Amino acid sequence: MTDFLPIVPDLGQGGFDGNRAGSPNSGLLAPPKARSRRGQQHVEPSKKVVIDKAGPIWLGSSTKVEAIPVKDIKQIVPEDMYFNESVLAIERFEAEAGPFEAQKKYIMAAECLEQAINLRRKFLGDTHKDFLSGLESYVVACNVWGIQCLNSAQFTSSLELLKKAEHMTEAENVPNFKRRVALRAATFNNLCCYYRHRGKLNAALQFAEKALKIEQRFKDAESPARTHLNYAVLLSMMSRHDEAIEHIESAVAILHDEERQISYELGGGFVDADSGRGQRHQECVSALVVAYYNMWVELSRLSRREAGVDCVLRAANIAKRKLGASHTLTLKMEETLAAVR
Repeated sequence: MTDFLPIVPDLGQGGFDGNRAGSPNSGLLAPPKARSRRGQQHVEPSKKVVIDKAGPIWLGSSTKVEAIPVKDIKQIVPEDMYFNESVLAIERFEAEAGPFEAQKKYIMAAECLEQAINLRRKFLGDTHKDFLSGLESYVVACNVWGIQCLNSAQFTSSLELLKKAEHMTEAENVPNFKRRVALRAATFNNLCCYYRHRGKLNAALQFAEKALKIEQRFKDAESPARTHLNYAVLLSMMSRHDEAIEHIESAVAILHDEERQISYELGGGFVDADSGRGQRHQECVSALVVAYYNMWVELSRLSRREAGVDCVLRAANIAKRKLGASHTLTLKMEETLAAVR
């Protein structure tokens, strides 16, 4: 898993999806039938074929594997409590989760961690930092495992894991959870990915809207631009192209601000793609390229060809300048630009 957008396109359910419409993993949407309108711009037949075959790119999940430090229960309690029944049970459940995860038995691993979390809460209290760190680790794990199950077509397990994460991020359950809001938005985005893949568009839209509401209300959201772009793809599937453009524009504004901030932090010098900030920069730029490409798709659906071509040109220039000439997205943008100019 990667944070925000894979540097190399990921053809799984959770991330960048470049397959053609009609396939189970399709991230490029089948176009609506062309309509003749008076006054619409004339498009050469070869270019019209390119436009009709194109579809917006689906970014999917931003969930990543995170190493969240969680203290062993015996590092927290005094020595005279090492053989306390609850302490031993917490230790046992947490120890059992590891082998289940290694065997990709994610539901069993999650159930072990859930038992440990419930015992930590009773034993330490719901405001104790070592209960809250354990809870954060559990929610992140359920999201990561849920997307991994979705990528491997284990749909029942995927939904169960994501629903566990949803339950554990409800305000009524753990009001003192620092990253609760951000992880709840991420969980909603992952549920959106799940329902989109299952072909349940209305449910996918509902969860995307829930994620957007959280991200617009709270400032600690982790990937609001991705949510806007995913939501725009869903709107496009319903032929709501004007609304899709509005959300793409919101994503572009967020991404430009983010890219400028990261560039400022890097001091405008050489960007090491392997460093943490370097990865963030490439992910941000990649999402910006996708946003301009998707804008072209939506404008083309509305017969606004010239404005659309400008977006493809912008996408190609950004990709070549900031991702490099050999990057997958650069090659795709230049190919598209050559076909439509």
